[in-house]
Amino acid sequence: MMFFKLITIIFFAVSCLSSCKKQANSEIATNKANELLELKQKYTELGIKIKSLEKELGINTINSNAKVVSTLMVTADTFAHYIELQGKVEGDNNVNVSAKMPGTITKVYVTKGQRVGAGQVLASMDASVLGAQIDGIRSQLKFAENLYQKQQNLWNQGIGTEVQYLSTKNNVDALRQQIAALQEQNEMYKIKAPISGTVDEVFSKDGEAAMPGYPSFKIVNLSELKVTAMVADAYINTVKSGNIVFVSYPDIDNKVAECKIKAVSNTIDPITRTFNVEIRPSDTKDLKPNMVAKIKIRDYINNNVISLPLNSVISGEDGKYVFILSQDDTSSKAEKRSVKVGQVSNDIAEILDGLQVGDHVITNGAEDLINGDAIRVQ
Repeated sequence: MMFFKLITIIFFAVSCLSSCKKQANSEIATNKANELLELKQKYTELGIKIKSLEKELGINTINSNAKVVSTLMVTADTFAHYIELQGKVEGDNNVNVSAKMPGTITKVYVTKGQRVGAGQVLASMDASVLGAQIDGIRSQLKFAENLYQKQQNLWNQGIGTEVQYLSTKNNVDALRQQIAALQEQNEMYKIKAPISGTVDEVFSKDGEAAMPGYPSFKIVNLSELKVTAMVADAYINTVKSGNIVFVSYPDIDNKVAECKIKAVSNTIDPITRTFNVEIRPSDTKDLKPNMVAKIKIRDYINNNVISLPLNSVISGEDGKYVFILSQDDTSSKAEKRSVKVGQVSNDIAEILDGLQVGDHVITNGAEDLINGDAIRVQ
């Protein structure tokens, strides 16, 4: 009897546990189903929003075979062409000073960095032989002057002939002229500063030989400095006086200063095929002669034109072209469009014809496209 009661109790307990487990599983399944339904509703709503935004932005993701590209909306802006050069800073008065006569330097009077005035003696040369000649002629002159004075006294008294009087006078004048010429020649044995400025270099020393054409000193006048550069003759018709120039100096701080071309050479070097331009910076306090200058000459400007990155313009057998975005409600395609390219500067191309403001030009990925390809804008 007790055995049957025990069996009944165990069966009842197992039934209760099984029933509870089924009920719990049912509740879990219901919750997961509700969660899944909620996620699907959110997925549908997000899909609708994504498609709406893609349509506004011209993006199509329906075609899985579409090529991924990037686009740039065309706008009108200022395009400028620049010629980039390297020039140097020069003193307006920057001269090498050499001896006028060959000889040996006896004394150097200046040092590097010293301020000198125009006409100041920088060094003297051995002119002892010339000095001896001058002394000898001075002795002759003294004798001739005494003889002339006596002859003049006699002539005033009516004694002697006019020829005798004029002969002694002429002799005195000739000796004086000879001394003056030798003294002028003697001055040529002094090396003098042709301009006022600073002694930048001293090439000669006491006892060294000096020759005409071989510099003994270098003098720089820093009151006026200029920047010069050589430009290829291909730009002879576009580079003019007054062109805007941007100048920087790597040796200082690379700060860019806007200037204008002051002068353009009228001749072309037959060897280098270049011509010279001269720029006058407004601020020269930190500049030194022979300092390197980076120069950008603006030789062309168009204030209202379309411009594109050069890598988006493709060259073909039929000329230059780009791909633009063409789309409808269901698809986006690449449309080939021929363009006329003007100037190119810093990898930016000036587009003179073929595009309109508002067009979307394909930039990245354009080189792999053909006309009509399905695309997806990234």
